[in-house]
Amino acid sequence: MPSHHNQKGRSKKRSQYVPIPHNVARSDAWRSLAGAATKVYIELRARHNGYNNGDLSLSYRETSDLLEIGKSSAA
Repeated sequence: MPSHHNQKGRSKKRSQYVPIPHNVARSDAWRSLAGAATKVYIELRARHNGYNNGDLSLSYRETSDLLEIGKSSAA
């Protein structure tokens, strides 16, 4: 069975991550966001693949169901 790790125990697969730039993370606006708003930002940012800018969508219903937040919070 092939291993998914190298000799040092690191994953051979390239991990994906959602960046939050320092200037955003340190801003008053970011720090004032409610938890639900932070979850929505991360979900939208995770959907961006570098090529689909302008073609991102996340409906209120999908947001509510996926992130387990109320519909009013999703709105």
